Amino acid sequence: MESTSNTLLLVRSRQGVGGEAGRVVHLARLDVGAQASGRMETLCEMSLAVVQVESVAPGVGMPCIPCLLHRDGVEPRPAPSAATYRAWGWPVTVRGDQVLLTLGFEVIALALPDGLAEAVTAILVGRDRPAPVLVDPGVPGKQMLLAGEPYGVPLPWPGSVRLLTGTVPLPPSVTPGGSVRWRHRPITADLAGCREIDVFGAVRTVLRAAEHAQGGSG
Repeated sequence: MESTSNTLLLVRSRQGVGGEAGRVVHLARLDVGAQASGRMETLCEMSLAVVQVESVAPGVGMPCIPCLLHRDGVEPRPAPSAATYRAWGWPVTVRGDQVLLTLGFEVIALALPDGLAEAVTAILVGRDRPAPVLVDPGVPGKQMLLAGEPYGVPLPWPGSVRLLTGTVPLPPSVTPGGSVRWRHRPITADLAGCREIDVFGAVRTVLRAAEHAQGGSG
């Protein structure tokens, strides 16, 4: 890949499960470490497999806003604290340097591959059901979507989506893999602003579109 400006590359995921909605354009550096490990880090702190991305020209595709903010030196808003989560009514506990969100009755967490997560997030935003999304550097290639109002009965999630149990760490938690951060911060304190059934519908929309595209290209 060729650098588009000094050391920065404009990259996005190759066409795949996520479809076009998940192919946001990130700013990344392809350094010696990335060449050795086969992964590159974006300015928004995503870890991407080198073989799964393609470089693009300036002006192509939808830019990643967190990448642009980091490039321009804009400091992100401080992450909510444990006290903030409690004030919101979120079921959290503190254990050492971790703030843990209890899953089950009030909220669920789903682990999705990066491309699928980006596509699903874009659909949820378009449907006015934005989901908070977490990234744990100890779990590369995955994003965790939070949703309120569990459906009540098990939903037939595809194999690429994993329903988490127990607890998940929230920012500013530090795990063995590094600091947990928001990929997409909560827009509202109401966890039911995005429900489990909303995420399920968005996942089905993305996968149906991918199946249709594959059938059309066959």
